[in-house]
Amino acid sequence: MAMVDAMSKLERVEAALAGEPVDRVPFTCWYHFGDQHLDGAAHAEIEHNFFRHYDLDFLNVVNDGDYPRPALVSPVASAPYDIAEPADWHRLTTVNPWEYEGYRREVIALRELRKRLSGEAHFIASVLSPWSTARSLAFPVFSQHLTEHPEDVLAGIEVITTNLERLVAAMLEAGASGIFLRIDGATRDAARWQTYRKFGRPFDLRLLKAAEDAPFNVLHLHGSHIYLSQVADYPVAAFSWADRDKENPSLRRGRKLTQHAVMGGIEHAAFKQTPLAEVRRQVRDALHQTGGRGLILAPGGSLPSDTYETQIHHLRQAVEELSTAPPPATD
Repeated sequence: MAMVDAMSKLERVEAALAGEPVDRVPFTCWYHFGDQHLDGAAHAEIEHNFFRHYDLDFLNVVNDGDYPRPALVSPVASAPYDIAEPADWHRLTTVNPWEYEGYRREVIALRELRKRLSGEAHFIASVLSPWSTARSLAFPVFSQHLTEHPEDVLAGIEVITTNLERLVAAMLEAGASGIFLRIDGATRDAARWQTYRKFGRPFDLRLLKAAEDAPFNVLHLHGSHIYLSQVADYPVAAFSWADRDKENPSLRRGRKLTQHAVMGGIEHAAFKQTPLAEVRRQVRDALHQTGGRGLILAPGGSLPSDTYETQIHHLRQAVEELSTAPPPATD
């Protein structure tokens, strides 16, 4: 990799997304902080401290706020899930992001982060896909309803998507550089592709359409046996998945499939217990697979929130040391 003058965080990320040379490969990681009981300003403070402490190149803001739920017919009608009967899908209603507390918290956090990070670094907002949201509302019966009551499910996903389109618009207006769209259904473990193509893909694309003017949208495929080739045409700047999962494509394969930047290289689920020598090996291997171009070094998912501080610092140091002169990519 040719020598490149020192870059700002913004320049480094933008060059990586474009597949251009970088002074070093950008790096990030993220947590579920478990702070959803706090308000948006408090969440922004926690995210900002995390960004500063580990000197991340950009911030993936993890949103664990609640999503709009249907009013229960009776207090225990569908507890602990909100949708138990096919008719429950029709009780979902549209909301204004500023008037629904679960969404308002997220938008306020982004607005506060804009004050702190504007002009210094990108920050993107995590969004749970319509499929994933629907599944969370109806988990025990979701697969059954998909098969036996598809039109009811589609009616519910339509409302969920409208709410998420409005949320995405509010997030971008608040200052986010894009969305980190997490899709859980695009895996062989979750559904046949024909099922996801009907109940997931069209609604994913609607959210990406709502975010089309943003420069930094990321598609995150959650899980094993992912359908990466089937979603490789999604209009995003980068693709993220657990590439260290042996059932998923490698970074090298992902680059060929998507022709876009890739985020990954680091095993996330057991990161807390990963030997430091193995962390460095993973960084070196990710650089070897990509030649350091079109790569953002990151875990394949959220890190365990009790990960040792020194572990993340070591990862950050390995990125700094190894990515300044990575080995060439191989075919």
